[in-house]
Amino acid sequence: MKKINLIFAFLLMLGSAGAASAATLSWVSTQAESHITSDNGDHIAVQYGFEDDETGSFSHSYSFQGGPATVFYTELRNRWINATITLDGVAMVFNPAEGEWSGNVIANSLHNIVISGNLIRPNQQYDILINSAVPVPAAVWLFGSGALGLLGLSRRKSRPSA
Repeated sequence: MKKINLIFAFLLMLGSAGAASAATLSWVSTQAESHITSDNGDHIAVQYGFEDDETGSFSHSYSFQGGPATVFYTELRNRWINATITLDGVAMVFNPAEGEWSGNVIANSLHNIVISGNLIRPNQQYDILINSAVPVPAAVWLFGSGALGLLGLSRRKSRPSA
């Protein structure tokens, strides 16, 4: 009887757990002469290429709406752009193994990316890719706590009384 109740509770919780959907992302503004390479809602991307004769200091700004999400910044020809990349005013973290900067946003709101620095060699390019995070649905958390509660209840009932 206990096993049947547990299986029934498990199936009931699985049935009520709807599929989680990713946050919708969209570009609000991009740097002039940028090329939007993806804008499908669950991931958005933009690419910027410097001109053949362009060197010196620069500052580019991008804005997007949505979250939670992970933001990646990559240079196609590394080490020729000496830049600082900030996401909502906080410096993004560089991962040397992947050769990219990354940062996370949690709130579903307007976010800003600023890339500023010095271009050492002309004809360079960078990409910004933003992937939405799929949240864990509340039903999963409820299922886990419910399963633990049922387990605790079954242990309490199976103990002999003193």
